[in-house]
Amino acid sequence: MSYAILDPDDVPTDFDPSAIKCIVNWPGASQFSHSDIPFVPSESWYGDGRFLWGYEVQNTLRKVSEGERTQWMKGIVQLPKLLLDNDMEDLDEDQLALPREALRNVGRTATEAIRDYLMKAFKHAHRQLVGKKGFNDSWQVELALCVPSKWSTYAHLTMQEIILEVVDSTEMRGREFSLFIIDEPEAAVTLALTDEHTRRIIKEVSTFIVCDAGGGKDCGSCYINQAFINDTRQRLAHITELGRNRTYGKESVLHDDLFRPFENDLKRNYNPVDWEEETGRDLRVFGLEEDSTRNFGDGIMFITK
Repeated sequence: MSYAILDPDDVPTDFDPSAIKCIVNWPGASQFSHSDIPFVPSESWYGDGRFLWGYEVQNTLRKVSEGERTQWMKGIVQLPKLLLDNDMEDLDEDQLALPREALRNVGRTATEAIRDYLMKAFKHAHRQLVGKKGFNDSWQVELALCVPSKWSTYAHLTMQEIILEVVDSTEMRGREFSLFIIDEPEAAVTLALTDEHTRRIIKEVSTFIVCDAGGGKDCGSCYINQAFINDTRQRLAHITELGRNRTYGKESVLHDDLFRPFENDLKRNYNPVDWEEETGRDLRVFGLEEDSTRNFGDGIMFITK
């Protein structure tokens, strides 16, 4: 979530992207990296009358005993945005099977899961803006929401209803409120065209291509994450204990030592040109014993191209 504060009596005609700031200090973020990280996981958890969201989910999962972990994980909901569009029900059925099952487990619809999550996210954003910028109900608010380009009219209208309800409930409406729903590629090219170097290259008659590659969280590349997680759990299924601190369960170690480094480093920096077919990269996980048949080193799990 990002924001920019402008003077309504002197709105600039040429907007400087450096004026855009990100909401930070997400609850629990400091336990994973640092409090100024601008991202928050798009996952939530339902169970025992409680609702957890963002970093709270994995922070709590680390403390769950191995005996309770399997049942506890059934309450984790991920990727509800990809399930919102009825027109997409038959697409990527295998990849979306787990998120669909999770919603059934907790008795929520995709619409309800999105609303629950955004309520928490907007409340946090409201607190940050009030505390740091003096936001109050006298401000004019323009909210731009970026959505997948292939969403149907149904999905757009459903998200609009969700956002309007969330804005009212979290006191984010201000004195005047406007909502703009924009396709993600359109938003990307709008920002790109504010770059001075880009504007020098692109002329009025120029033709250019916009590649909407996604951010890796709620886009197609999340399927890569899920495939890696499934493969890793299978490769390590025979191992019961990992990590330096055995008070944390195996799943917590997998998340901290393998899943998170894969998401934030290996996947994002992957270039097939740099990887030879028989070489790979290593992820370090304390307690893993060397086993050449499984492509394990001493405290290392190797990832091949």
